[in-house]
Amino acid sequence: PEGRARPSRLSGFLDWRPAGQLRLTAGLVARNDRADIGGLSGMVEPGNTIAPYLGIGYGRVPRAGLNFYFDLGVIYQGSGPAGLAGTCGASISSPHCAQYQPDVAAERYGLERSLDKYGLYPVGRVGISVGF
Repeated sequence: PEGRARPSRLSGFLDWRPAGQLRLTAGLVARNDRADIGGLSGMVEPGNTIAPYLGIGYGRVPRAGLNFYFDLGVIYQGSGPAGLAGTCGASISSPHCAQYQPDVAAERYGLERSLDKYGLYPVGRVGISVGF
């Protein structure tokens, strides 16, 4: 089936440089992600609407010339509810639609249970910047 993801994120970070190019990063990340796949529409709400981020990185971005950097961190998003809704189109008969809705509800329950183990979300970034 054809699908479309609609990620929506807003974040802010502060860096502290204890030595040279090594840096520690702390910040906040707000997420509101949705996905539509065929006749299904779903979203996963993190347990924390605004989640804390902690990370460690190496490299200086605001420096003249070509710069490389990398970051490793983790977002504590908690575990929250998952929304999953199915719509019956003209191609699905009424008896099939009657079975489709309980199947979607069972999938939603299974999705919520599997998301419980993803309270910590790992983040890795590698980048190149050019300063003038």
